[in-house]
Amino acid sequence: MNGLPESKKLSGTENYPNWKRLMTAVLTSRGLRDHVDGTIERPDDDASPKVIKEWERLDAAAYCCINSCVKGSASEIVRHSETAAEAWAQLES
Repeated sequence: MNGLPESKKLSGTENYPNWKRLMTAVLTSRGLRDHVDGTIERPDDDASPKVIKEWERLDAAAYCCINSCVKGSASEIVRHSETAAEAWAQLES
């Protein structure tokens, strides 16, 4: 997955507003925005294996997309998050 140019990656609070706007567009174009903003939540354990696998696939894609677009302390935040939505929320705070 291609990330952003180094100059556009999230490096801290100073470039967060521009990064968020760009990442929202990237995630939307890849059909992953709802996955990170909480609209699509992790399915319950009693969901079918197919549904769970598809959620895990999309979560991994969103996570990789976010991870490839951060650097420095922001990458530490993402690395310690279990899901793409958790990483997104932690980066917002």
